[in-house]
Amino acid sequence: MKTFFKVALACLLSTGMASIVLAGPADDLLSQIDADIAAKRLSTPEGNNAIEKIWEFKDLAPYDQRINSRVQQVGSVYVDLANRAITRKRFSQAQSYLDNAWSIAYLTPGLEGTQDKLDKLFKGSSVAKKKPLQSSRLNQSKWPKPHRRKTTLKRKPNKRH
Repeated sequence: MKTFFKVALACLLSTGMASIVLAGPADDLLSQIDADIAAKRLSTPEGNNAIEKIWEFKDLAPYDQRINSRVQQVGSVYVDLANRAITRKRFSQAQSYLDNAWSIAYLTPGLEGTQDKLDKLFKGSSVAKKKPLQSSRLNQSKWPKPHRRKTTLKRKPNKRH
């Protein structure tokens, strides 16, 4: 019985020590993320931006919930930037900001409203439809499209006995 308690105590201490060891780099990374958000280094420059550091933090401490507020902040900054771009009539830039917000923080308050506002400016032809590169590449594949036969098969009624 004593050995069980010793083993359990050792496990508890080792996990506690591991969280203390991880707290240093994780806290440093959180402060770097905060600085990047304040300076609006959200996705650029490459290698020194908030989004890359957020993913690095999630790799370092996947169950640490402190990152969620930073993700929301990044989404809010993107929504604000998109609204500014809309007022300056830079619609493709606004859509780019919204695309980034959708990819990292799709639950950001105001994101759907800003997207709707941008879509209404284009009367239903969303700016997001401007990026058909992947679909056009798929349409230009080297394989011919299969020929569809037109059939007029009538379905037989299901008779139950």
